[in-house]
Parts: sequence; C-alpha cells; structure tokens
Amino acid sequence: MYMSFLIVTAKIEIYVSCIYRIVILYCCVVEVDMELKYQKVYTFVVMMRRYEINPIYKTCKELIDGIPSRFEREGEVLYQWRNCIKKIIVEDGMVWNVKSFKIPYFLNRFVYRYFRKSKAERSYINAMRLLQYGVDTPTPVAYIIEQNAWGISHSYYISEQLSYDCDLHALLDEHPADFEELLRGYARFVYSFHRKGIYFLDLSVGNTLIVRKPEGGARYYLVDLNRTWFYGRPLTCLEGVKGFCRIDTPWENKDFILHEYAKAGGYEYAEVLRNYKKCERRDDLRRALKDRGIAAFLRMFLFGGNS
Repeated sequence: MYMSFLIVTAKIEIYVSCIYRIVILYCCVVEVDMELKYQKVYTFVVMMRRYEINPIYKTCKELIDGIPSRFEREGEVLYQWRNCIKKIIVEDGMVWNVKSFKIPYFLNRFVYRYFRKSKAERSYINAMRLLQYGVDTPTPVAYIIEQNAWGISHSYYISEQLSYDCDLHALLDEHPADFEELLRGYARFVYSFHRKGIYFLDLSVGNTLIVRKPEGGARYYLVDLNRTWFYGRPLTCLEGVKGFCRIDTPWENKDFILHEYAKAGGYEYAEVLRNYKKCERRDDLRRALKDRGIAAFLRMFLFGGNS
C-alpha cells in the first residue's frame, strides 16, 4: 500500500514538473514573440537613422551623429527657402556645411525610402564621383537620413565649408576687374566636365563657387549636386548648351559664355547659338504650360513670342 502511494506521488511530481516546464517555455516564447512584435512596431513608427561617411572622416562618427540635433539649435544660416543650409563649427578649425532637405510629401517619402535614392544620398554619391573625375566640389563628409517604415523624413548632406571669393551670381552682377578672365575660365570649366560625360542639370548662377588662384585665374566648384548625371560619353553640343538656359543674366554675358564655350569645344558659334535657341524655346514652352496653362502653351507653340 505504501509503495503504491509513493509511486502515485512520484508520477504526480513528474506530471507537475512537466506542466511547469511547459508553462515556463510557453511564457518565454510569448515574451520573445511580444518583444519581436514590439520591435516591429517600434521600427514601423519610430525614426531610425541611416548614413554613410566619407572614409577620410571615419574618426568623426560621433560628431556626424550629433549633426541633426545640433542643426536645430546652432549654426549660421547661409540659405533658407525650400531647403536650409547652415555653416556649423563642429570643432576647433573644422567647419562643415550642412544642407537639410525639405521633408518630402507623403508619396515621395515612401518612394525615397524604397525605390529611389534621396537627394541627400545622391548629393553625397555625386560629390564622390565628381572628385573621382577630377571635377572640383567641396569635399563630402557624409549624408544622414532619418526614416521608418512609412518613408524618410529629415535628410542631411554634409560637406566641408569652402572659403571662396564669389559665386557666378556675384561675378555677373559685380563685374570685377578680372571679369572676362573668370567668365572665360567658367565656360572652359563647364566644357571640361561635359567632355567627361557629366551633365550637371542645375547650372544656375548660385551653384558654381569661384576661388581665385594667386598666380591668376580661378578654380570652380560645383554645389547642389543631387541632379547630376554621368553619361559615360562626351555630351553633344545640344546637350551641353542646354544648361546655360538656367543662367539668369543679361544677354551680353550669356553671349560671351556661349562664344567661349564654342572655342573650348571647337564648335562653330552659329551651331552653339542655334542649339541654345532650340533649348531656350523648349524651356519657354515648358514654363508656359506649367505656369499659364495649355492656352498659353498653344499660343507660344503656334505663334511664338510670350503672348
């Protein structure tokens, strides 16, 4: 009788132990599952940070990590419209130029997250490629993108702050003593990267910085790089002069640039002018359609002029 009791007690103890282990195991699985679900929700809702750093700045990772928070509270504003550009002193003797891009609309946030590189990332990649091709641009430091499952929000492109004498806008407005020399150098500079197969779409007056050299002449630096294409072949004359339509300056200045571009490329000026007028006409039609609607577009297309 006593032995039977011990056997029954032992079996109950085994059963209880098994049940206990099963319960503990289930609780662990539930806990892990809940943790994974929490992480998924966290990733879906909370912004995560993605970035790439220029290898020469790999020791500055902590400084780069701190840029988004520092951008909100410090730095000298250099430009503010759709995007904001600030000059930030990150350490003694180290000054960075930080461009914060406007948060995209909802659909573009999703597109930039999954299907297309953001403007900050393209700026960084294009800057690195330009330097490989021997085309001057302020040295890239890094790009930073804040994102979650919905898409990207804030994005930053960081480069070294360049000390320069003027941009193309100031050169065309102020007409310094070396005006013709610098403008001639600018036309040759543009042809030099066109010959390398580089198409820089935003060839407007604020996107070329000029640094005078002590021996005369200047070096020219491209900025605002997210719309830069690398064709892998020299640009045609028509492709090359298209960018000059974006330069807002009196005709005599533009005519001088076109003449010098023709000389640099070995083109006949008549060919350059004809291609320029063709591109200008297309731009006028596109602006008419965008700004004034289909009626203005048809008037310009059929009868010409700006009516």
